[in-house]
Amino acid sequence: MVLLIVYFILIVIAIYLNMKKYLIFFLLISFPIWSQRELVNFEIIEENIEREVLSKFLWELPNYTHLDNEIKGFDKPENIINRVKRNLQSYKNNDSICRYSNNIEQLRIACQISEGLSDFANLFTEEDFNYLKETYSVESKTRALDVDSYIKKGFILKKHSKEYYNEKKKQKSFTTNIFEGYPSVVIYDIYYTENKEIAIIIYGYNHTHGMPGYFILQNVRGIYWRIISKTNFKK
Repeated sequence: MVLLIVYFILIVIAIYLNMKKYLIFFLLISFPIWSQRELVNFEIIEENIEREVLSKFLWELPNYTHLDNEIKGFDKPENIINRVKRNLQSYKNNDSICRYSNNIEQLRIACQISEGLSDFANLFTEEDFNYLKETYSVESKTRALDVDSYIKKGFILKKHSKEYYNEKKKQKSFTTNIFEGYPSVVIYDIYYTENKEIAIIIYGYNHTHGMPGYFILQNVRGIYWRIISKTNFKK
C-alpha cells in the first residue's frame, strides 16, 4: 500500500512539472510490477479455492483416514464426463416416468432416483465438458499435498510411513500394496469448470482396483461449496 501511494505521488509530481520523460519511465517500470502482482493474487485465489474444495472433501472422510501426500494428475476427463452424462440421462429418464406414469410401482422407484439425481439437471453445459477435455486431457505434473497443514486445521487424518513412500518409488506406481490402515485415500486430480463454479475431485482407495471415484461440488454464490455427488465414497 505504501509503495502504491509513493508511486502515484511520483506520477502527480511528474505531471505537475511537465516531466513527460519521467512519467513515461514510471509507467514503463510499473507495468511488469503490477502484472506480477496480479499473477501472484491470481495464484493466491487459486490456492484458496483448492483448499476450500479439499477441505469439504476431507471433512467427509472417516476419522483417521490415511491420506497420500501427492496429487498425481488424471488425464482422462472423458472418463468422468461420460459417467456424469450417464447420471444426467438416468435423471431425465426417471424424471419422465415420475411425471407421466400411472404405475405406482414404477413411480416409487423412478421418483426416488430422479430426486436423487436432480442436482445433475442443468449443472454442466457442453461448453463445460469441452473445457474439461481441452484442459485436463494432457498429462499434468505430480504436485505435493500438504497433509500436515490439514491435520493442524483439525482434520483427523493419518500420514503414511516412509516405508509406504519408499515402496511407491520402487513400484513406480501412484499407489502401493502396503497396508497401513483403512481407508487409505489417494487424490488423483481436481478439475474445475472455466468459471470455477464446479469442482470435481477424482480419488481412489489404495488396495482396490476399478474406476476412480469422483466427488462433485458446486460453488453457491461465492459463499460455500455444496456437495452434488459422491461416487464410490465410503463413509
